[in-house]
Amino acid sequence: MSIEVSWANPEKTVIVYAYEGRWSMEQFNNSYQQARKLMDTVQHPVDFIIDVRNSSLLPSGILSRGRNVVTTPHPNEGRTAIVGANTFVRSMLDLFSRLYGERYRESKFYLAPTMDEAHKWLSTNRAQA
Repeated sequence: MSIEVSWANPEKTVIVYAYEGRWSMEQFNNSYQQARKLMDTVQHPVDFIIDVRNSSLLPSGILSRGRNVVTTPHPNEGRTAIVGANTFVRSMLDLFSRLYGERYRESKFYLAPTMDEAHKWLSTNRAQA
């Protein structure tokens, strides 16, 4: 259905990706470019909340595209919290951590049970950075 990208706060320190229903690689690529453009407007680290609570199946090609995303981080890219990851998404993230260990080390990545927990984790880790 869609992927919405927006600032989570007026300070522009967190971008939220909200995934709804089935989405395509084209939508993924467009949302990724939109987030990069938002990060270009600030001069500080930007964290992410990826909300997949209302998402369904991942599209084919996501693994290879994910590799590209992982290997070309934006200079302002910070930490990522994922909310609502089902077993399949968790398995995919585990695979990414094995393939791209340093990029997905625990200190930059968190599977949050709720949006509130995601915000708390990012806030706590931003304060420690």
